[in-house]
Amino acid sequence: MSIKRILPLLALLLSLAACGFTMRGTTPLPFDTLYVGVSDNTLFGAQLRRAIRAASPGTRLVTEPGQADAQLQQVQRTQTRREVSLDPNGRVEEYELGVYYIFRLTDKTGQPLIPDITLSASQDMPYSNDLVQAKEGEMTLLYRSLEESLIGRLINRLTAPDVKAAAQVAREAQD
Repeated sequence: MSIKRILPLLALLLSLAACGFTMRGTTPLPFDTLYVGVSDNTLFGAQLRRAIRAASPGTRLVTEPGQADAQLQQVQRTQTRREVSLDPNGRVEEYELGVYYIFRLTDKTGQPLIPDITLSASQDMPYSNDLVQAKEGEMTLLYRSLEESLIGRLINRLTAPDVKAAAQVAREAQD
């Protein structure tokens, strides 16, 4: 590589280092053990557990609520499909797909650590009556993509400073 190519790259790396940029590593959950009250035989439940293990390798997922320092319970799950626009013949041209979840995070005794976590995501999807099967498959993929984005947001919420503080207070109250 020539010096003309190395210098701009070096300047970029130095500016990133100077501003405090660091790669995001694992963000451990403030619990040693966690019970996840989402069915593990669903794709969402399996992906959620996988994401928790990846984000916090030190947190052990348990199968019984009584064994856990904290419990993450799915309170509500809703999938929506709303007509956004119609063509002149009254047929749907576009749908808005939505996924809504409410989770509750409690301590070992069942006391809420933080207020219920409400997460939602939506996306518009063009629709054609001529391609019904293809569009149904696309809807399934879009719902799955929306759920994956909610998993990332849920992990971020569980590692927030107020959750860590609430977990510490609950731990001290039990000791």
